[in-house]
Amino acid sequence: MSKRRLLVGTKKGAVILTAYGTRQNWEITGHRFTGWEMCRL
Repeated sequence: MSKRRLLVGTKKGAVILTAYGTRQNWEITGHRFTGWEMCRL
């Protein structure tokens, strides 16, 4: 079974999404880099 991780950047920091296998369910891991702007549109 494969494991996928996705780093999602926001204006308030970043979160890590983790999924296994068919990627039907994603687990969200707490905020990282709090206070750093990861995404600027």
